[in-house]
Amino acid sequence: MRMMGVAILAAIFLSGCDETNEFVGYAKRSTGETKALAAFDNPEFEDVTKYGKVNDNAEIGRFGYNGNGGIRIRPFGKKLSHRFPCKVKLEKGKRYVFYADVRKHGDVSCQIACDVKFTATGRYASGYGAWGPATRAIGDGWSHMELTFVAKDEPEHLDYTFMLYSFVANKGDVKDTENYIDLDNLGMREDLPKWYFCNTWPTHNRIHAEEGRVRCHSWFFGDFLEQDGEAVYELTLIKPDGTLLARDVVTPDENGIMTAVFKNRDYLGPVKLASTLYDRTRKLELGTKTLDLTIEKTPDMRKGLFVKENGVVLKDGKPYMPLGFYSGLADKSKYTKAQVEEHLKNMRDAGFNVMMDYSTYLLNTKQEREWYYGLCAKYGIDVLNDDFKFTSFPKDFDANLPKHRARAAEVTKYPAVIGFYIMDEGSEAFVAPLTKVRRMLNEVAPDKIVNVCNIMRPAPYLPIADIQGGDDYPVKNTPDGSLAGCHERVTAMRKCGPAAIWWAPQAYNWASMVRGALDNAELYKKSGREPTENEMLAVALLNASDGVTGFFFYSHFDIFRCPVKEWIPQRWKNICNVGTVIKGLEPFILSGEKIVALPHTDTKGEVRIAALTDGNGHYRVIVVGLARDHETTFTLPAEYGALKGTTGYTTCENGTYTFRAKEYSCDLLK
Repeated sequence: MRMMGVAILAAIFLSGCDETNEFVGYAKRSTGETKALAAFDNPEFEDVTKYGKVNDNAEIGRFGYNGNGGIRIRPFGKKLSHRFPCKVKLEKGKRYVFYADVRKHGDVSCQIACDVKFTATGRYASGYGAWGPATRAIGDGWSHMELTFVAKDEPEHLDYTFMLYSFVANKGDVKDTENYIDLDNLGMREDLPKWYFCNTWPTHNRIHAEEGRVRCHSWFFGDFLEQDGEAVYELTLIKPDGTLLARDVVTPDENGIMTAVFKNRDYLGPVKLASTLYDRTRKLELGTKTLDLTIEKTPDMRKGLFVKENGVVLKDGKPYMPLGFYSGLADKSKYTKAQVEEHLKNMRDAGFNVMMDYSTYLLNTKQEREWYYGLCAKYGIDVLNDDFKFTSFPKDFDANLPKHRARAAEVTKYPAVIGFYIMDEGSEAFVAPLTKVRRMLNEVAPDKIVNVCNIMRPAPYLPIADIQGGDDYPVKNTPDGSLAGCHERVTAMRKCGPAAIWWAPQAYNWASMVRGALDNAELYKKSGREPTENEMLAVALLNASDGVTGFFFYSHFDIFRCPVKEWIPQRWKNICNVGTVIKGLEPFILSGEKIVALPHTDTKGEVRIAALTDGNGHYRVIVVGLARDHETTFTLPAEYGALKGTTGYTTCENGTYTFRAKEYSCDLLK
């Protein structure tokens, strides 16, 4: 993604057409045509000399679309993917589309995917690949699948492999030869340059009439704007009858963030926000995007959840920092009512106040929901509701809109419910339908928030959530682990200008991902390791230093499903201690003051050092190592006073601080 502009110009308020429009006479530019790539051998499977068996699972023959050449793939045993090596090197930052025509037979499920490994180590590059294609029917049982992704690193660092991932569904027989997938017309193209635009504040697709301000984010893939072009935006508010209500001309900061100032308007109701992009350097008009917004009176923020322009979340008029867990306590098949109450009480007693519960959609009756949310309210545990699960909405949302609105209206009445969690690491194909889900929830529950978890490219996902979320679990027992990737992910999200960021710090053992380990204590011990207290603290403090204002540790269920039962009490104690430290930072995290990256000299490894203030002359300094071995020195401004490390990794001599530590380590100076 290339950034636009470098300076924020003062917003120029122009009413109607009273002022000279500098853009008169700008030419309109065509975006050109997409570029096909010769990425695969025999992509249409028409070479009859290659017909026949490829391996035990795949065969090329007349299995293709319209009876021509194709490849038939059977997901026997553990062979779940058929791979197509890529012949071309993908360029960092460019956007590509991988596609294929697919037809399923029998009891199978499948999708096309991009699998990425680090060239040097051969290890899977977590979060670099692309899953979840967009699919459309093309007749006779065939579907055309397209997977859009952006190459994330230099080609010598990453190997991209494209595949069909398949498996036998519904407990079908993996040995049944009638379960197979036919694939044809494999291909890849370099996508056209694209421009994305959305509003990021206020939440709920709205403008508050008394302020007349709306913050937006603009970003590009490919050379939509030439390298030396100067981006400027004309933003207009247009009433439903086509009347121009207001106009503003702005340029973005280096991250594509801008705020339009339309001033107070007497009109209340729906409007179109039209944003026209110009290149001042070449005097070109590059395109127009429109958003459906609503002008409303500034809401009474003394009740409900709202986000201030500085990113601070208010709950019932007071700054609010969620501190809790991803959980699954609403799953009646896993927890008794007594166990649910015990866990909620323990959370409350340890100072936690929130959870994102994956299982609330399993509360099938109003009585069950009243019991569960009532118990959460009793112990002061707020809940992000998971009823509106993203995977089903692309298919049934429009048809079942009245049902969804009724469920949202009921759920939002429970005091414990603070909002809705509508996506967990979904592909970009879900953005369009989930934008409609978000708008419905914002309309039905305007004082609640919509939240997602996204570890992919953050910018395209901005339209589907009031508050952006994500995760990264960097503490591993492998040589390639570090905190650098976690820092990069949160920083990339912050550059998009979301209203606020709620993140998932690690409280997770990667052994949980190993097949059978949760039922085998010895296998569990061999397959991973419990993150230490300081390691979990390092991830959470790093998140705080990068602008995160809400913490949902992943995960409550991972802690308590550990098969080594004697480890659980200490692990719970450790995460409670981490929560106490983060809770102590609440006035600094929610001050709304700018986080300051402090200069330092790294002699070993990269270190993140950032200062937070409560706005009342008090400071906290967070120090986190991003590599494997660290040594760095730094000094602090005099106004910070004499601060002292709390973990033992930082010493101070004659006003010079030194941080020495191995991987996943941190310190908090106060």
